[in-house]
Amino acid sequence: MSDKKEGFSNLSAKILVLDDEEIVRNVIGAMLKRMGHDISYAVNGHEAVQKYKKSFEIQDPYNIIITDLTIPGGMGGQKASEEILKINPQAKIIVSSGYATDPIMANYKTFGFIGIVIKPYSFKDLEKEIDRVLMLNYE
Repeated sequence: MSDKKEGFSNLSAKILVLDDEEIVRNVIGAMLKRMGHDISYAVNGHEAVQKYKKSFEIQDPYNIIITDLTIPGGMGGQKASEEILKINPQAKIIVSSGYATDPIMANYKTFGFIGIVIKPYSFKDLEKEIDRVLMLNYE
């Protein structure tokens, strides 16, 4: 992790965003870039798992994965997270959904997630959760 742009917290991260909706990827990507993070994208769980696996194998893993819970017609965030955690049990995965009442969202830690962000994203809430998760490396 490197220093972030002045005005934001002092940590920068390599983040993988899994979401099937292009507009959502663009919005969250713009927010994360403004925070000073390096962003990659996946449109389905299989792509996310493959990108994570490749980054882990070259010893440059993503610091955080933000995954949409539901991917219609494809591997969603829960299954992708299970596969990523098989590759690296220390992976830091944040679950994201607009369905705040979903049982997985309500009990996200039980399902292996380390954080949660609710759609629609607010810059402040997203930044706060990213910073909280990044700081877990230093506790």
